[in-house]
Amino acid sequence: MDRSADLTIIAVAYDSGFNSKTVFNTFFKKTEGVTPNTYLKSKS
Repeated sequence: MDRSADLTIIAVAYDSGFNSKTVFNTFFKKTEGVTPNTYLKSKS
């Protein structure tokens, strides 16, 4: 079973070394141009 399918966005952020959801969301939006939730919805 693929563990990544069970992870939340914030779990991925913390596992990647981010200390807060806000910092992760800001970095993600600067990098991808959209919020993490919007990005996931567009990939579904």
